[in-house]
Amino acid sequence: MKLSIITINYNNCNGLAETIRSVEGQTLKDFEWIVVDGGSTDGSRDLIEAHADSFSYWVSEPDNGIYHAMNKGIKEAGGEYLLFLNSGDMLADNQVVEHVVPSLRDFDFVVGNIYKSDNLGVKAFDENNLSSQRLPFMLTISSLPHQSTFIRKSVFERCGFYREDLKIVSDWVLVVKALVFNQCTLKSIPTVVSIYDVKGISSVNKKLYNDERAKVIDEWKCFKSYFLFYRDYFEMATAIENNRVARFFNRFFFFLKRR
Repeated sequence: MKLSIITINYNNCNGLAETIRSVEGQTLKDFEWIVVDGGSTDGSRDLIEAHADSFSYWVSEPDNGIYHAMNKGIKEAGGEYLLFLNSGDMLADNQVVEHVVPSLRDFDFVVGNIYKSDNLGVKAFDENNLSSQRLPFMLTISSLPHQSTFIRKSVFERCGFYREDLKIVSDWVLVVKALVFNQCTLKSIPTVVSIYDVKGISSVNKKLYNDERAKVIDEWKCFKSYFLFYRDYFEMATAIENNRVARFFNRFFFFLKRR
């Protein structure tokens, strides 16, 4: 089996219905689908049971949070690559799996593009830019979009599962451990994979997100200076690039320097 799709859910019946609709509509059916529900009380279990024939495995029982549920899904998965498409997230169109599966080879991470959906349902294109020059900077302030990232299952065997003591940033921790500390490989593909529901916990609780990242960076004592330096450099470069006047003077300066 090349691909396992893992969907976790807790009391998000409406979002889960959208996710189910997008996955069931795929033209290529050669994948397994695992659903891990945290013992929802809003009708999610009834919805799961109504679509049980679509799932290779499902469970509805209390868990210890998002990453505990994701780890449960990993343990049940039989695919070479895993895609975490949680309730509320959707595959961008019915041909996503058909287009992506041929690309799932040779690399530990295969990363596509996403649309972001806000409270008004507006979808803005978010193109990844994961060149080898930009990736180290990006990882100091952000992570890979798990809704469009296909992760080889062996990455979890090499780097460990998601940390369950963290509420938001455990996916970022895994990506850094894999790409920076374990030299895992990554390929970016132009396919738009998913529509990301920005109402998720990591999108609305920025303070917890920043606090957990600071905690982890403190734990990586020998890498702390590296992260802080590249984070500050990346934020400064981004601010310059987003300010028309600053961008003009920055480019003018380097033009004079080259002369």
